[in-house]
Amino acid sequence: MATGTATDGSGITMTVTSTPSASVTLRNGEKIAPVLTTGGSSSSGGPQTDSNGNQITSTINGSVTSYFDTLSSTTAALTIDTTNAASVLYKYTSAANTTANVTASYITYNVQTAFGCGISEYGPIQNSLVDRITLPDNSYYQFTYEVTPGDAHTPHYVTGRIASVRIPTGGTITYTYQGGDTGQGIFCADGSTAGFDRTTPDGTWQYRRTGTSPNYTTTITTPIDPNTGQTNTTVINFQGEFETQRQIYHGHAVGERDHLLQRNSCKSLSRHGCCNSVLANYRSALVERWFPEPRGYTIQWIRAGYRKRRIQFWRNYACPENLRLIWELQCGYRYLYGPEQ
Repeated sequence: MATGTATDGSGITMTVTSTPSASVTLRNGEKIAPVLTTGGSSSSGGPQTDSNGNQITSTINGSVTSYFDTLSSTTAALTIDTTNAASVLYKYTSAANTTANVTASYITYNVQTAFGCGISEYGPIQNSLVDRITLPDNSYYQFTYEVTPGDAHTPHYVTGRIASVRIPTGGTITYTYQGGDTGQGIFCADGSTAGFDRTTPDGTWQYRRTGTSPNYTTTITTPIDPNTGQTNTTVINFQGEFETQRQIYHGHAVGERDHLLQRNSCKSLSRHGCCNSVLANYRSALVERWFPEPRGYTIQWIRAGYRKRRIQFWRNYACPENLRLIWELQCGYRYLYGPEQ
């Protein structure tokens, strides 16, 4: 038997024996027994055990893989059937104790990128991409994919990025990719998405990402609000993968008049320090009064020289002081702003 720890800082430990057998232990204590392959055939999957002793095991019978959990070692909690080359059938027991089926259907596309980043493009190559996901009630999701820029083939080649999603209620959401280093919605340094427009039956939402690693800013612009006749804007700052600040504007993200709210991340701040930063953000605003509502609280406030506004904070429990209420909002709680008063 031999045991070793990964050198990438993940804390993963691997143990192998001459049986042969193998196990992988994650940092949190979860244990995984991976499927072993000998002579081109795979064995049944070994148990996956979490730190509480709960297990998931699997068996493979031809093209059907069955998964069992701690509550049942004889009746599969999930089966995955790949008998049909064009679809995958998932079966599980519903809340009504009946068998429920979900089918993911695939279509083969010619995939070819053309992002113009000065490096080798992907493809052309044939890949099977998800076409439809049919739910137990026969409603479904339907997917289409972005046509490769400048492509003249029939049928068109695709980049592999989603162009539209038809949701089970019948609506369709479409995506077009914008910005980036070459105007194709991509940052060439790492291939990440720079921006896209998301069009729903209610209008178009714009998502734009700017900056350089590790400091990025994502700006979200809503469709036109039928009540105000203008769009609203949210500006989110990131340090690596972590959000550090979120600013919400009633209208475009310009001018002190439109600034409704600024929320700072408190991951590295004490409660007192975060409150200080919050109050600094409200330095030009006067909190006039606050009072309880059936489902939360309302703060009514005035920014010097502009109309009075009312912001509603939905809370599940009483909050007896303004400072605490503002701090909770700023540090990640849900909020909803109401109409101007």
